Amino acid sequence: MAFQTQQNTVNIFYLWLLPDYPAFDLLQKKIADLARIYSLPSFPPHVTLISVTASAREIEKKLQAHFIPKIELRTTPPKSSSHFFKSIFLPVHPVQQLTSIHHQLSQSFGQPPKPDYNPHLSLLYGDHSHGRRMDIIRNMNTEEQAFTCSRIALVAGGKKVEQWNLLNVLQLPNREEQ
Repeated sequence: MAFQTQQNTVNIFYLWLLPDYPAFDLLQKKIADLARIYSLPSFPPHVTLISVTASAREIEKKLQAHFIPKIELRTTPPKSSSHFFKSIFLPVHPVQQLTSIHHQLSQSFGQPPKPDYNPHLSLLYGDHSHGRRMDIIRNMNTEEQAFTCSRIALVAGGKKVEQWNLLNVLQLPNREEQ
């Protein structure tokens, strides 16, 4: 389990669960289409586990101490919020298992878990009015779906989506490999 980075500087990093293929491709197309229509940045489909301020090497060491198995997720119908990074999103389940992973990682990095951690897969970022968000959802053809996440990504953050940098992707083991 090694993240190949040359960076030992402290930065903001995100740990994302990535859907496996073909769900990844289908969700990426949906995200890219919405981004194009609304002139906003596209991004890879993901479920954020945690954001942390640390070095990539520290993250690697701490991840080695945790067993995070591949996980089966399912989405429910799209929802919206006024939060820029959660304008249009798909809630994901099982919430309890994802929240448990979030709490483990938070504890490992010495930060309190987010009390409002709400696992989701964003489809569109932006500052949209409530009415526009509802119109977008009404015009979407997004069904509930189930998929496996067997990869975790280490992403260096930035102030803008365009500055995010996917540093590496780690394959997660099967539950029986623990």
